[in-house]
Amino acid sequence: MLIGVAGNGIGCGKTTVARTITKLSNFIEVNSADELKRILLWLNPFNTYFDDQVRLIINNLFRTPWSSELHAVVQDAVVDAIKETMKYSNVSLFRCPEYEELFIEKTEYSRVYMQSLAERFRDIQPNIWIDFTIDIVAERNAIIGDVRYKNEVHRIREKGGIVLYVNRPQQDQQSQGLAKNDSTGYKGEKDLDDYPFADFPHEAIILNDSDLSRLQSTSITTVTCMLETLGVHFIEPEVK
Repeated sequence: MLIGVAGNGIGCGKTTVARTITKLSNFIEVNSADELKRILLWLNPFNTYFDDQVRLIINNLFRTPWSSELHAVVQDAVVDAIKETMKYSNVSLFRCPEYEELFIEKTEYSRVYMQSLAERFRDIQPNIWIDFTIDIVAERNAIIGDVRYKNEVHRIREKGGIVLYVNRPQQDQQSQGLAKNDSTGYKGEKDLDDYPFADFPHEAIILNDSDLSRLQSTSITTVTCMLETLGVHFIEPEVK
């Protein structure tokens, strides 16, 4: 079973909902952003070639045999993303983020770079991230905690999955400096603004207008009811 979690912007509660469900069930959590971070560690514009591991990753990502043309496309995307990140962050050093920035510090530079490169790869192949993430999941019960585009919602439904939409009132996001009008212009936080989630009977909108415990309990109740209508039981994790 595949569950996607979407929402109305940065800080709306997507990650909280996804992790709450995985802790109390046999679902695993996957995020395209995590896979992007791993890929970024291998991509460096100063490399004149890609080793076998990188070639395999790129082949799987773009679903096409390796070629010098694909190599050039990937390198151009990386260089363009770095230039955009440098401009936004007002830095002069041309570089890719390192491991600590991506996975530990999670700096603004690494965040903007990830967003920029993800958009460029999507321009090449719109379903690139959702397909790559679904391939990783295979046949397991999984939650994709960072669904951001209409085509990703459609792809999850095509695979027999369902999508939750987390709605956090805009004024709450603004009060914490998390408003959607991000100065980077990241399209991924706005693409689902006008999507009619309420029109789909087996899916639900989770209102995040209270505290953390309320969001967690609402998430479990909502998902349990949704799965029961589909004849799927909410299975607790195995005791090890």
